[in-house]
Amino acid sequence: MRTKPCTAGSPARSNVAPFPTAKGSTAAASISSRSADAGSARAARTSCVATISPHDFARFPELFAASALAIDTRRMGAAGGAPFTSSKLASRKTIDAAGAPGREAGASSCRKPEATRTPSRRTAKTAMQRIVRARAARPNERVCSAILEPRTPLQSGRRVSIVIPAYNEESTIGSVVEDFRAHPSVDEVLVVDNRSADRTGPIAAEKGARVVREETPGYGAACRRGLDDATGDVLILTEADGSFRAHDLAKLLAYYESSAVVLGTRTTRQMVEQGANMGFMVRWANVAMAKILELLWYFPHEPRLTDVGCTYRLLSRAAWTHIRQGCTEPGPAFSPEMICEAYRHGLRVVEIPVHYYPRMGGESKHSESFTKLARLALKMLRTILRKRFLEKAMPPVPATVTPR
Repeated sequence: MRTKPCTAGSPARSNVAPFPTAKGSTAAASISSRSADAGSARAARTSCVATISPHDFARFPELFAASALAIDTRRMGAAGGAPFTSSKLASRKTIDAAGAPGREAGASSCRKPEATRTPSRRTAKTAMQRIVRARAARPNERVCSAILEPRTPLQSGRRVSIVIPAYNEESTIGSVVEDFRAHPSVDEVLVVDNRSADRTGPIAAEKGARVVREETPGYGAACRRGLDDATGDVLILTEADGSFRAHDLAKLLAYYESSAVVLGTRTTRQMVEQGANMGFMVRWANVAMAKILELLWYFPHEPRLTDVGCTYRLLSRAAWTHIRQGCTEPGPAFSPEMICEAYRHGLRVVEIPVHYYPRMGGESKHSESFTKLARLALKMLRTILRKRFLEKAMPPVPATVTPR
């Protein structure tokens, strides 16, 4: 702790003994003073940490100011908390008139004036106690709830529906339904049987899913039917082949309160499991389409996208109601079309990485060969260009659909 100020001709009021005249004794006293300052800083740091709770992060500027005054007393100035500059230090390098004649030239024994003295640890602790008492007076106040204690749709009374479009997936659909039904946030699992020739529908029903049959062929047609028939307020699309898992639901749900559409991305290399259908061509084809879409829709949305073909995504019921009329693609181009339609309506869209696993069985319907992959990429590019240049922007949706 820094000592009390003194002026020429007045005794120093301090808990530390005045500097002796001998050079060796002066150095020893200086080291002792620095050790005392370091001990005070450690004690102040301990006292501050002991009184900080997560709810105090909303008042972080005040806490930081109080902690800085106690921890960094050497560098922080008292007038507004401004750091000492070389000019301020030079102005204080005056020889004490009462100093001993044996002191070296340039040495200073003058203490800081009273007006510029750094507040002590007691001042910082008092400020912390005022903050804690103010918080205790309002125990029901939720501080930083969006960061510290996010509300999940389950806690806020909203139903969560999982929509699974399926076509000849009898070897995997049972495990997928069981995985998502076991998640505590899921209220409904809806399987859309898109004219399967095997037992996909019956197996899904045996595992507890609600099954509807869609006679119009195509991935997009099945997704649209599932989103229409789901009863939840939160709609989540996923695959029937087991390439996505329920443990990633928490990531999607974490952004529900602040975004209308939450997209998953499979292009994060560290989250693609060995054996997953994400080879070089598939990965970079998705990245290329995503960057084209990002460039075309950069103004005014400034999107950040790396994957336009990922089925694993979340959207609210209100968002789907607004964009449904514009989602008309019957095939895999439905995925980028939904993204474009969300931007056309001014919805907030975010993308997060999700784990991507190998298929539990069967084979991919769209990317098992280079020819099919190239054809799919051209369809997606055509859809993106059509949405950007041939269809006009829609008026912004109400703020209740997308938080502003």
